[in-house]
Amino acid sequence: MTLLVLAVVGITAGGVALAGSGRRRRRRLATRAARDLPGAVGDLARSVGAGATLTVALRELAGGPVGLLGTEVAGAVALLDRGLGVDRVMELWGRASRIDGVELLVAACRFSQGRGVALVAALDGVAAALVDRIELDDEVRALTSQARTSATVLVALPLIGVTVLAAVDPSFVGVVLGSTSGRACLVIGVVLDGLGAAVSNRLVTRAVAASGVQGSGRRHHRWAR
Repeated sequence: MTLLVLAVVGITAGGVALAGSGRRRRRRLATRAARDLPGAVGDLARSVGAGATLTVALRELAGGPVGLLGTEVAGAVALLDRGLGVDRVMELWGRASRIDGVELLVAACRFSQGRGVALVAALDGVAAALVDRIELDDEVRALTSQARTSATVLVALPLIGVTVLAAVDPSFVGVVLGSTSGRACLVIGVVLDGLGAAVSNRLVTRAVAASGVQGSGRRHHRWAR
């Protein structure tokens, strides 16, 4: 019986963890790409400043970034290889991107296209703005880290308490699983703990998203002609 309680606790904890693992992974990839973006924009500015066209600069950039940013740059270059104009490619990239900050890069390129000096200045401005955004991101995450820790502790305490009681006093298992009221309390406790985890995560996520923190999520569309 003790093993059964421990199994229920383990399954509950595992379910809560798996529910958010995929979303957290996508968010981490997008956040990493957003942090790499200022450097990539700076590389574009240097290439254009050295006399390259935006098309050539994008091709030169394709071998640099890795991860999600590298994938998106490679996608833009692939569209150029298909014969699409650079303005159309930038438009599609801006609509499809999952990376915060790409919209600034796209706007700078589209409105400054064909004006070498203006484009370099615009790209430098975008790079500086993205660095400022990253600094704000770090500040907000530091401020919300305490809330995340508190939420994690509050969610884990009931699970830890049940596990300890089952290990110390095996009769506790019989009380919980051997009666209708005990089983009802167990189910209600598991449900409420799961809801508490979901609500806590949502509150922190909303606070981060309201501050414009990177990786908080972007709608994206399939790249198409």
